[in-house]
Formats: sequence, structure tokens, C-alpha cells
Amino acid sequence: MVMKSILCYVQFLEVDTSGNLIVINQDDTYNNVSLSTGDTLTFDSVSAKLNPDEPLSSQLNYVPGGVLMSLRAKSEGSEMIVTNRVSWMYTNSCESVPTSVGDAIGWITLSDQTEASQAFCPVAASATPTLSPTKTVTVTPTASPVAATDPPTSSPTKTPSLAPIASTDPPSSSPSKAPTPSPVASCVCSPLSYTFTINLNQNCDTDTFIDNPGIGIGDTVCLVINDDDVDFDTLEVIDVQFLQVDTSGKLIVINQDDTYNNVSLSTGDTITFDSVSAKLNPDEPLSSQLNYVPGGVLMSLRAKSEGSETIVTNRVHLGYTNSCESLPTSVGDAIGWITLVSSAQLELVVTSFAFDVVTSHG
Repeated sequence: MVMKSILCYVQFLEVDTSGNLIVINQDDTYNNVSLSTGDTLTFDSVSAKLNPDEPLSSQLNYVPGGVLMSLRAKSEGSEMIVTNRVSWMYTNSCESVPTSVGDAIGWITLSDQTEASQAFCPVAASATPTLSPTKTVTVTPTASPVAATDPPTSSPTKTPSLAPIASTDPPSSSPSKAPTPSPVASCVCSPLSYTFTINLNQNCDTDTFIDNPGIGIGDTVCLVINDDDVDFDTLEVIDVQFLQVDTSGKLIVINQDDTYNNVSLSTGDTITFDSVSAKLNPDEPLSSQLNYVPGGVLMSLRAKSEGSETIVTNRVHLGYTNSCESLPTSVGDAIGWITLVSSAQLELVVTSFAFDVVTSHG
């Protein structure tokens, strides 16, 4: 008997052109929905805000470097979540259009789009200077999981700094402190397990992890669609997602934990995650176990206040250097809504540590 799958949540993100996957547009319209095969989703691009009378270089906060989407589905009568993550990046070339109606990826097919303006894209079919690559996609959820693709990441501040210019070349990675990790890690000094304690008073832009020599990237941002009805004094965490990515620099997910889905967590509550690095075998070379070597952690914490349906999201990204000379974490380190409260090292390859989760307007 085939169980019918229902799409219950879709998130649409656009990232900048820096190569660091800094979020410049977030749309959580399709939250707590019930969608099936054949239903459509429509999203407006941040590029619709571009002004053709101003130079592109002065409007980089409206220039998307790519799209990241997360689609969650479950079967009728089941609470188990199946997640499809998709991403595509733009070259921002003046000689080609990146998408066409009929293109498909994961569970979605592009069924309609408003072409970009010829003011910024000479080869675009549109002859009008209005920009809105509004994308309508057709949903096709399935009951079986698909291979995880590049996940969403976070940005360092509410108004992130952007790349100097949107070039015609593909976005190049420029991490905040260290080069993109090599596909072959030297050592694995990141934790075996993570325990966090919730604390809803810390500013979202807090980041002291970045001061550690074992951290290459430390990004955090809080995003609110409409904060008119958000009471930050009664904010509770309702969903936490924990992802570990590989060492390729492409943010390929090698471990995903959605244990804390549909929860109600307040200051003082704890959450625990196991690292994929716990599967490493010390008797085998590291180069043959790269699927167990984390290059970093991505976390998404969603919260809402009492009596409100508005979602406040804190996105955190920690990238490891995987250096053999330094540990990436120290007790007391904080980023976004989480604070490291304890740490323990295991052998030479892995450590174990704990955290604190915190929220505020910051």
C-alpha cells in the first residue's frame, strides 16, 4: 500500500554573490501547509527591487547569487519528516539566462517565471525594465528521501555586507577568516556530540567562535518576516535543525538531525546532537572516511512568541579549518542563540562539547 505524502513546509532563500551564502531574501509563506503533487508555490525574487536607473554595483543587496530551498513532507498518519533540500547558483553572466520553464530539481518543477529585465540582463526575453524573476514551482513530494543538497546558511548580521560587485564570473568563495577547506581533511578536532542550553536573551549577532584559530567561518543572523506581533519576552523555540557539512567547501550535508521538530523550548532547556565524526574508525586512514569528516555545522532555530504565528529564525554557520594545531571551540564561546557551556576531547581526532541556546531582537 502506497502512503500519500503531504508537503507541510517550504522555505525559499536567496543568497548574495559573495560565495559565502549570505541570505538576502527569505520567504516562509508556506509554513504549516498541506500540499500535494500538482499544487503550486510562488515566490518573488529580491531582484524585483532593483532600480534600472541606478548602477548595479550600488544595489548588491538586491542581486541574488543563487537560491536555496527546503521542502519538508510527511506521510498521512505519520509524524516522520522527509526533507528535500535543493540549491542552484547563478553565474550572473550577461550572455545567458539561468532558468527555463520546465526545469526540474528534487521535488519541484519550474512551471512559470517572470523574466529578468533587459536593463540588467540583455539576453532576457522581457523588453520591459521591471524586474521580478517571480518563480512558480510545481510540487512533487515523494515518500522516499533524496540525497541532501547544499543547505541554507546564515549571514553575519541583519544587514549583511555584500560582495564588491556582481561579476559575470561564477561567485567565488571568500570566507571570513580562512580559505575553503580542502576535500582531504588533515585532522578532525571538532566535537563528537553537542549539548546546548536554551537562553532567550542573547543577541543574534553575537559571535565569539570566530576568534578561535580552528574556526574558518562564523556567521549568524536572525530573520523576521513581520515583527509587528512578536513579543520577544515570550519567545519560545519551536524547531531546531542540526546539519553537518563535508570538507569540500560546497556545504554538502553529511549528517542531518531533525529530532527537535514541533517542540516548545524555553530558557534553561537542553538539546543534544551526535556528530557524524563519532563513526570515524581510528584504524583506517582519514582520507577513506571523508563522509564522516565534518567541515562545519549549520543550525536553524525557529521561534515564535505567545499568541503569534510569526516565525523568528536564527541561522548559525560554523566552518572548521580541520587544522591539526588548534581546536575550533572553547568553553564560553557564543554564536547567535547558542553558547558553549562544556567541552571534552576524545583522542586526537574528535572532541565533545555542549551549548546554550539564546534569542532576542539583536
